[in-house]
Amino acid sequence: MVLGRIIIYALRYMRGPKEVRFAGSVANWIAENLESALAENLKRNDVKANLEQFDVAGHSIPVAVIGTGLGPKPASIFPPIPCAPDGFNHKEFFSKCKPPCAHFVAKDYGHIDMLDDDKSGCKCKNGTGPRDLTRRTVGG
Repeated sequence: MVLGRIIIYALRYMRGPKEVRFAGSVANWIAENLESALAENLKRNDVKANLEQFDVAGHSIPVAVIGTGLGPKPASIFPPIPCAPDGFNHKEFFSKCKPPCAHFVAKDYGHIDMLDDDKSGCKCKNGTGPRDLTRRTVGG
């Protein structure tokens, strides 16, 4: 969703106090704005952000990036807009990570396949296979 793109735009090579301040500003934005940003982007008023199951990771700890193979592919020919276009997806995020880091791709799945069976209003390309194993893998 848009949150991932916002964070990718904001990624910088930071160390020490600057990185800590930036992480704090991201955490503050999430606490104050995530729910309304999700509701606006999903065009739904019943969205509730569950911050008790939310993690933030910086660049100075080991990172595992898990992306989807269908994120850069549009769901339809009109409009031909992917959910996670090249340059704004897991590949870009991984390219900004510093070792130790790992990159995994669920090549036959899309974003919503990782999250929910309710795809109403979603314009993301989805896979056709079973989602349970992939969701458990992404969930940790």
